[in-house]
Amino acid sequence: MLPRRNARPRLGHLQRLLFAVAAWQLLGNSSLRAFSHPAAGASGRAGSAASRSGDSADRMRRRATNEKFNSPKTEKWLQELLVPEKDLYEVDDDGMVLRERFPGGRTFFSTFWAIIQPFASFGFLVVGASTFFGENIVDWTPVTKSLLGFLKPSAAMSFIPQGAFMSFYGFFGFFVFGLPQWIVVIFNKGVGCIEFNKTTKTFYIVRDGDLLFETPLDEIQQVKFVYTNFFSGDREIFLIMKDGSELKWMETVDDNVSKRVLERRASILADFLEKELIVEDA
Repeated sequence: MLPRRNARPRLGHLQRLLFAVAAWQLLGNSSLRAFSHPAAGASGRAGSAASRSGDSADRMRRRATNEKFNSPKTEKWLQELLVPEKDLYEVDDDGMVLRERFPGGRTFFSTFWAIIQPFASFGFLVVGASTFFGENIVDWTPVTKSLLGFLKPSAAMSFIPQGAFMSFYGFFGFFVFGLPQWIVVIFNKGVGCIEFNKTTKTFYIVRDGDLLFETPLDEIQQVKFVYTNFFSGDREIFLIMKDGSELKWMETVDDNVSKRVLERRASILADFLEKELIVEDA
């Protein structure tokens, strides 16, 4: 084994390097203190003045920033960001009618699946039926042969079990589940609104053009807001009538909204009806 001749000289170089760095830091700190001392002369005073000027400019910038973020315009912008106007109740310009609309079942996703799911099921049904008859049923007519030529079973497929399963899924997907989807999308089932009308002093619930419920506003005693933090808990706004019954309507609405929005809705409704607001937050 070779002798370790260079270990001590390398250690000495490292010690000298650390000593030089420490000395440079000490000299730099002492120089800064000398320049900042009042007895350092005009240069020290100039540096202090520049420092005070910089501090003053920083304070002014911070004050301007605070005023900007605390301005009514900024607060209104933040409020609209957290509680979008479209998620709240509609109130007429005269303040006499408060309304919430039910969008109905015709949404982008429901329309998308009403197209995709039944046609995919139809494809399963065609392939399954082809395995049952032992021939490609899309070849029976020139039109289906040209348009649906891709719906042909492979040579290795047989009716039991592949064809039977595909026929089963295709039949239920197309006839049992597809038809209700089309009805919901075409007729927009569930569309309607609730309306609190101070002019007629009446509360209405209307869905699909039918009047489901009507009661005088004087029969309403309280507005109640319930919010449970658990996944399957209650998150709704409803009315407590003078006879002690509870009038709920949010089960017919897509109520997948934030707690902040529901709180704002409950507050607006209670103020509009001039009724007591009860909050249950668990």
